[in-house]
Amino acid sequence: GSIENAKNVFNLVVDRDTITYNGMINAFGLNGMGSQAADLYREMPNNLRDHVSQICVLNACSHAGLLHEARTIFNEISL
Repeated sequence: GSIENAKNVFNLVVDRDTITYNGMINAFGLNGMGSQAADLYREMPNNLRDHVSQICVLNACSHAGLLHEARTIFNEISL
Protein backbone atom coordinates (compact mmCIF):
# COMPACT_ATOMS: atom_id res chain seq x y z
CA GLY A 1 0.00 0.00 0.00
CA SER A 2 1.18 3.43 0.97
CA ILE A 3 4.58 2.28 2.30
CA GLU A 4 5.36 1.01 -1.20
CA ASN A 5 4.38 4.41 -2.59
CA ALA A 6 6.62 6.10 -0.03
CA LYS A 7 9.56 3.86 -1.01
CA ASN A 8 8.96 4.63 -4.69
CA VAL A 9 8.95 8.38 -4.05
CA PHE A 10 12.04 8.10 -1.83
CA ASN A 11 13.87 6.21 -4.58
CA LEU A 12 13.02 8.95 -7.09
CA VAL A 13 14.61 11.67 -4.95
CA VAL A 14 18.11 12.37 -6.26
CA ASP A 15 19.39 14.85 -3.67
CA ARG A 16 18.21 13.26 -0.44
CA ASP A 17 18.51 15.39 2.67
CA THR A 18 18.02 14.78 6.38
CA ILE A 19 14.27 15.32 6.17
CA THR A 20 13.91 12.87 3.28
CA TYR A 21 15.80 10.13 5.13
CA ASN A 22 14.07 10.81 8.45
CA GLY A 23 10.65 10.65 6.82
CA MET A 24 11.37 7.28 5.25
CA ILE A 25 12.97 5.86 8.41
CA ASN A 26 9.92 7.01 10.38
CA ALA A 27 7.54 5.52 7.80
CA PHE A 28 9.30 2.18 8.09
CA GLY A 29 8.99 2.39 11.87
CA LEU A 30 5.30 3.23 11.77
CA ASN A 31 4.72 0.19 9.57
CA GLY A 32 6.58 -2.26 11.81
CA MET A 33 9.55 -2.44 9.46
CA GLY A 34 12.34 -1.96 11.99
CA SER A 35 14.96 -3.84 9.99
CA GLN A 36 14.37 -1.65 6.95
CA ALA A 37 14.51 1.46 9.13
CA ALA A 38 17.85 0.36 10.61
CA ASP A 39 19.22 -0.52 7.17
CA LEU A 40 18.28 2.88 5.79
CA TYR A 41 19.74 4.62 8.84
CA ARG A 42 23.03 2.80 8.18
CA GLU A 43 22.93 3.85 4.51
CA MET A 44 22.26 7.46 5.51
CA PRO A 45 25.41 9.61 5.28
CA ASN A 46 26.72 10.39 8.77
CA ASN A 47 26.71 14.13 8.12
CA LEU A 48 22.94 14.01 7.49
CA ARG A 49 22.05 12.17 10.70
CA ASP A 50 20.56 14.25 13.48
CA HIS A 51 18.69 13.68 16.74
CA VAL A 52 15.45 13.07 14.84
CA SER A 53 17.14 10.35 12.76
CA GLN A 54 18.33 8.69 15.94
CA ILE A 55 14.93 8.88 17.64
CA CYS A 56 13.15 7.51 14.56
CA VAL A 57 15.49 4.54 14.11
CA LEU A 58 15.53 3.69 17.83
CA ASN A 59 11.74 3.91 17.94
CA ALA A 60 11.45 1.67 14.87
CA CYS A 61 13.81 -0.90 16.39
CA SER A 62 11.96 -0.77 19.70
CA HIS A 63 8.54 -1.37 18.16
CA ALA A 64 9.90 -4.23 16.04
CA GLY A 65 11.54 -5.89 19.05
CA LEU A 66 15.05 -5.34 17.70
CA LEU A 67 16.66 -4.69 21.07
CA HIS A 68 20.18 -5.71 20.03
CA GLU A 69 20.06 -3.48 16.93
CA ALA A 70 18.70 -0.57 18.97
CA ARG A 71 21.43 -1.00 21.57
CA THR A 72 24.12 -1.16 18.88
CA ILE A 73 22.86 2.04 17.24
CA PHE A 74 22.47 3.76 20.61
CA ASN A 75 26.07 2.91 21.52
CA GLU A 76 27.27 4.35 18.19
CA ILE A 77 25.60 7.70 18.83
CA SER A 78 28.13 10.28 19.92
CA LEU A 79 26.66 12.43 22.65
